[in-house]
Amino acid sequence: WSYSNSNYLLLAAALERAAGRPYEEVLARELFAPLGLRTLRHCTPLPSRPGEARGYVPAGDTVAPAPAENM
Repeated sequence: WSYSNSNYLLLAAALERAAGRPYEEVLARELFAPLGLRTLRHCTPLPSRPGEARGYVPAGDTVAPAPAENM
C-alpha cells in the first residue's frame, strides 16, 4: 500500500463509469444526500459561487490570488 493521488483519480473514473454519471453527481446523490449533508460538495478548481473565498499566496512583498488547484 502506498498513498497516491493517481489512485483517487482512477477511483473517480471507475465510479463515473460504473454509475454512468459524473463523479461530483455520484458523491452528491449517493453519499452526501443520504447523510443529510446538503451544503457539502466536491471542490471546484476555482470559486464557482458568489462570495466563496479564494486563497492567496506570497508574491514578493505582497500576496497574489492562488492558482487553481487540480481536484
